[in-house]
Amino acid sequence: MKFLIDRCAGHRLAEWLRGLGHEAAETKDREPDPGDAAILLQATAEGRILVTIDTDFGELFEQVVAGTASGDSPAVG
Repeated sequence: MKFLIDRCAGHRLAEWLRGLGHEAAETKDREPDPGDAAILLQATAEGRILVTIDTDFGELFEQVVAGTASGDSPAVG
């Protein structure tokens, strides 16, 4: 499986997933923090499962990803 591990979820989790044979990218290894909406769009575009402990991603998913799927332009900012 392919995962995108948010900074707040931790490097140890990414290492553990890799040890199990999964592909685990980390947001900390990418550009400076682009914001939650951009992270969510990156995970979606790359076919990755986003792992985070940030509690506002549920609402953000409805706004960004569901809106994109319905043909609306994503609200990234």
